[in-house]
Amino acid sequence: MLVVERRQTIIVGCGHRAGIVPIAEQVLLARVVDALHSGRRLPDHRPVGLIGLVGIIAGVIVAGDADRLAHRGRLAALGQAFEHAIILRSATTREGSGAVVRTILAGTDALFWNWLSFLREQFVAFVGLIVLVRLPST
Repeated sequence: MLVVERRQTIIVGCGHRAGIVPIAEQVLLARVVDALHSGRRLPDHRPVGLIGLVGIIAGVIVAGDADRLAHRGRLAALGQAFEHAIILRSATTREGSGAVVRTILAGTDALFWNWLSFLREQFVAFVGLIVLVRLPST
């Protein structure tokens, strides 16, 4: 059963905003350059600052919550695997369980770094790509 935590929804929501922000900044910058080139009055600069602030806040929230969520997942996987290794070791083998525990630690570390990089970077890049593909050309 899939349990969705509050942090997961926060990461997804902030990841969407962090993925949209660079594109929105470029669109607003293009409007400013367009206005400068054509000699029109410059558009209001406050949305650019607001979008930048939203991007910074979303990035900080994604980084912190993704780290917590990845650590929590690593600890849960490590606990389950360690419990299984200890039960398996006492029931089936006479050798030490050091190699099994070392393998479990290496596996959970790899899982942690995969989840962390996905939540911090790849998800945000994927959202930006989706926004770019769906952005209408003018």
